[in-house]
Amino acid sequence: MSVLASICWLLDAALTSSVAPLVLAAVVIYAVVNLKVLPFAWHARMFYGYFRHYYIQQKRPLPASTAECLTIFQPTIYTTTTPLGEIDFGLHKSNSTYLTDLDMARGHHIYTVFRPGFQKHGAKKKSGMLLPMLGGTTCTFRKEVKPLAKVDIWTRVLSWDSKWIYIVSHFVRAGEVKPSQYTDQAWRTNSGRRRSSAAAKEQGGRQRATGNGPTRNDQAPTTRTSASTSTEATNPSNTGTVYATCISKYVLKANRKTVPPEEFFWDCGLLSDKTGSPSQTEKGEVYRAVEERRQKGMALASHVAALDEGHQLFNGDMAATVLAKY
Repeated sequence: MSVLASICWLLDAALTSSVAPLVLAAVVIYAVVNLKVLPFAWHARMFYGYFRHYYIQQKRPLPASTAECLTIFQPTIYTTTTPLGEIDFGLHKSNSTYLTDLDMARGHHIYTVFRPGFQKHGAKKKSGMLLPMLGGTTCTFRKEVKPLAKVDIWTRVLSWDSKWIYIVSHFVRAGEVKPSQYTDQAWRTNSGRRRSSAAAKEQGGRQRATGNGPTRNDQAPTTRTSASTSTEATNPSNTGTVYATCISKYVLKANRKTVPPEEFFWDCGLLSDKTGSPSQTEKGEVYRAVEERRQKGMALASHVAALDEGHQLFNGDMAATVLAKY
């Protein structure tokens, strides 16, 4: 009996026996719990993000930059879970699965912050479709992710040079770092404020009902403590919640032509002042602030760029003697 025939016989026996409902229920539960790792789930997630950003949200304008709030460096957050299908022998998220989550997080970020540029280049039929091409990724692990845990992936532009755009992503425990504002999704900001206000009113009502509300003398210390706690909870630099940090580099290609990042960012409107600097010849305070931030980011990104030299480590000399082959 062939292997295929054996499998068919086992399936037929399982589905026609009295335990068939239990087998079917187990299969359905497994599929629901591990929906993220089912065959073609990656493709479905990727195409959903592409369709959402490229066809639905592309024409929505980006928030204008100021010298104090640079849109190009603002992060986006992608939330995901850790199903049992991603767990390795150590009973935590497998290292290899970080890269598939990165694909989704980077895709959402790129097609959010660069959408005006993609729209402009899409209208230029002669230049061809502009595509961001991944050139490399590094990942440094810090803490393990437990089974079924939710994770927020904070992704933003780190820096760029004449060819590459460097993007940094942080895997953070979901919900521990809460933004005070969403510049491209005002409805999230308003919703968060309403929840905070409702929670504060509810807490104040409970304190008044129990007679434990703050007196006039202890209101000031209480306010200072709350402010300190809030700052600590919403500060993204708190590395106590970071599971891993990844840096990726992208090149922009229109057909076979490489589009310089800075030229593309001007098309996106990310280097222009709100009320001026409409062209590359008029570089205002936003451009100067962006350039200062870019140079700081290159201090780290340059180490990623230097990894290209690792290709030279593979040469013919090592082919003389080999330890083993598997």
